[in-house]
Amino acid sequence: MVEVKERPMLSERVRNLRQSLVETRPNLSCERLHYLRESYEETEGQPTVIRRAKCFEKYLEGMTIFIDENPIVGTLTRYRAGVQPFPEWSCKWMLKDADISSSLGEVKISEEDRQLLKEAEQYWLDKCLTTKVKEIWREKYGDKIDRDELLRIEVWNNVIGIPLGRINLDFGKVLNKGLKGVIEEAREELEKIPIHNLEGVKKRDFLKAVIISCDAVSAWAHRYADLAEEMAGKEVNPERKRELEGIAEACRWVPANPVRNFREAIQSFWFIHCSSQIHHCSSGYSPGRVSQYMYPFYKKDKEEGRISKDEAIEQLELLFIKFTEIGMHAARRTFEDTQGTMFQNISLGGVTPDGEDATNEIDFLLLEAQKRVRMFQPTLSVLYHDKLSDEFLLKAAEVVRTGIGMPAFFNNDVSIQRLLYQGSSLEDACNLCIIGCVEGGFSHTGGIMWGGFFNITKLLELALNNGRDPRTGKQAGPTTGEAESFKTYEELEEAVKKQLEYHMALFLESEFLAFSLNAELLPVPFLSALTDDCIKNGKDVWEGGARYSMHGCGPVGTVDLGDSLMAIKKLVFEEKRITMKELLKAMEANFEGYEEIRRMLLEAPKYGNDDDRVDQIVKRFYDQAHREHQKFNDHLGRKIKPFALSVTAHFPFGRVVGALPSGRKAWLPLTDGTVSPEPGQDKNGPTALIRSATKVIDTIRYASNLLNMKFHPSALESVEGLKKLIALMKTYMDLSGHHVQFNVVSTDTLRDAQLHPENYQDLIVRVAGFSALFIHLDPVVQEEIIKRTELSFGG
Repeated sequence: MVEVKERPMLSERVRNLRQSLVETRPNLSCERLHYLRESYEETEGQPTVIRRAKCFEKYLEGMTIFIDENPIVGTLTRYRAGVQPFPEWSCKWMLKDADISSSLGEVKISEEDRQLLKEAEQYWLDKCLTTKVKEIWREKYGDKIDRDELLRIEVWNNVIGIPLGRINLDFGKVLNKGLKGVIEEAREELEKIPIHNLEGVKKRDFLKAVIISCDAVSAWAHRYADLAEEMAGKEVNPERKRELEGIAEACRWVPANPVRNFREAIQSFWFIHCSSQIHHCSSGYSPGRVSQYMYPFYKKDKEEGRISKDEAIEQLELLFIKFTEIGMHAARRTFEDTQGTMFQNISLGGVTPDGEDATNEIDFLLLEAQKRVRMFQPTLSVLYHDKLSDEFLLKAAEVVRTGIGMPAFFNNDVSIQRLLYQGSSLEDACNLCIIGCVEGGFSHTGGIMWGGFFNITKLLELALNNGRDPRTGKQAGPTTGEAESFKTYEELEEAVKKQLEYHMALFLESEFLAFSLNAELLPVPFLSALTDDCIKNGKDVWEGGARYSMHGCGPVGTVDLGDSLMAIKKLVFEEKRITMKELLKAMEANFEGYEEIRRMLLEAPKYGNDDDRVDQIVKRFYDQAHREHQKFNDHLGRKIKPFALSVTAHFPFGRVVGALPSGRKAWLPLTDGTVSPEPGQDKNGPTALIRSATKVIDTIRYASNLLNMKFHPSALESVEGLKKLIALMKTYMDLSGHHVQFNVVSTDTLRDAQLHPENYQDLIVRVAGFSALFIHLDPVVQEEIIKRTELSFGG
């Protein structure tokens, strides 16, 4: 066992930085807008990839920088917790949603910045990605299929309004070679490329953009070195002066050069992570296997007496505070899908390329740092396999007990099988990491992983109304027959499947059109520089430079669909206790005056209780969604893989879905995750729940799935309780479950936090594949978390 000295208190510096961040309202900074427009005007006529690199360079050269009490330097904006607009993706919403929220609360915006947003909207409205997607869609479909109307009805969501993230970069390459090494690699490839064909010219432009981008990040670090030297020259406190001189030395050296110690490794990593967000700000930039690429530098420092465990832990605590400062400027509808979280996921455990346990001391220190500092970012995830030590699993369970919803647990063996099934090498599969919230993906060998959410519960409404949306009265899908005409239950299932087939095709066409335009209009040369094979192939990640594709979309609400179909099957077709006409009337009335019908619906079998009758329905529709998804390739012609998660899309999707045959009332959130039960409907305990969860979805064919479980804190008070939690997790993994996470918080605490938020400024809960500050969640999301079943181990 790796012993970690328990320290009851954070250092004064960490405590102050943590508290001030929790109390900080984030700021919108429009400084980028000035440099963006100026750069685009200066580079008119140049290749797009060069223009994007020069825009990145110009902002890094000119942005306002500062150094505060955190010795790890670098921020996205001139503010510590700042967000900034990216109007080149989408801009029409920016003034309407100017008063947005983030994971740290409501964003402050000055009148000057409101004016800059207005000017940006006018400039980018006819140039942005969203406008181009709409133009091409209308050229093909005209008035026959109104994409905007389908988005308003929320059959699917719109993911093209912001930069698309969910990727892991090769941080280890920068730590070991420096950006100078990356630039040299690009220059060597540049010399090989012929200039007598179009492909060669395009590759040359890409590689030149890589060099510009990497040089820009190194120059940005030097700006911090200059500032630290200037501050040190004026500093009278000898200790602070030495610290500033150390900051200057580190920033003068990294990330351009290979790191020389653990402190430089942390700073070099942060420069790359932070500048990636400046380049292409989005959620899901996962640090990946941090312990693997950080450990050699810590080990060397420790052996040579330059660092202690507590000093390393404090460095990680400071890094976690920096992670939490990062935010994204996005429309209110996007915030509803994500609650503003950034999904910066660190993977712990896992295996080496030869299949041995990869855990090292840094894994323990990362857990200890989060146990002490308790930030909602970064997310910690354990890649579970049966060679993990009992000591490590107990340490992970102790962090779960804090109530911050971390770490989540993932089945490493299943994830390896999934990537092999997708065509990866064994080495790349063993090197997997968690990307975004719960998606198992490739460490720096895959492209951007995203494709949006699909409201599969809405398809039941369409099937019950012959393709009409009952909320708007619009014809939103194919005519599949009036529900009252269905003679058998199988006819109803078939109608839902026809709606699924129709909408999956449209949804993927819309998404891959957007991806194609990303490649043409908004390449990402800096991200590509640190993604394997892009430099060798001379291609941006959007153009297929990465070794593997990770695109796909995900169904939301499949459990609601299964529970609803089960109730109809039992009560309408098998027992004939109610007619379809009576059911439709009761749902139209939101069960007002139909309380007896609702009681029968609620008492029908529900998913999450190890009941094959309903579990098999849920499974059929996960299988059907996969079949429809796999009829398509991505915008590069590569095979794709659906994921299964919801983040908080189940909240806005539920807002447009009326009363359901499951007994759920209108406009409430759908069920969270993908194999979580409807809140309060799992009545047979945690073992029955995990048996249902492992039956309904193929964890090899889906890129992810998500199971939320909620325990009262008393269940984990003792070591025995922690061991029971570990045993439950192991059983779930033995049954081929992919993911499970635990909320450890009492309903009474959450209710009191709703009433007295001022007393719970730093209360963290697990929402979906992420943790968040409870008081900043949408009230409807708060209520959904409260209603989840509070489990115990019994006995």
